[in-house]
Amino acid sequence: MFSFFRNYAATIDSVDVFPKIALFLFLFVFIGMILIALKADKEYIKEIEQLPLQ
Repeated sequence: MFSFFRNYAATIDSVDVFPKIALFLFLFVFIGMILIALKADKEYIKEIEQLPLQ
């Protein structure tokens, strides 16, 4: 089954660029979320983390 996909993907021109785009997109989102988490108001985070327990 996977050999079919591998053979089909080999026929597509510039198929090697798609994994690179996916990796950069993942890294940008992951780094962005880390920055948002670090810059978030600490009191707001403490309030939100107690919500499931109330």
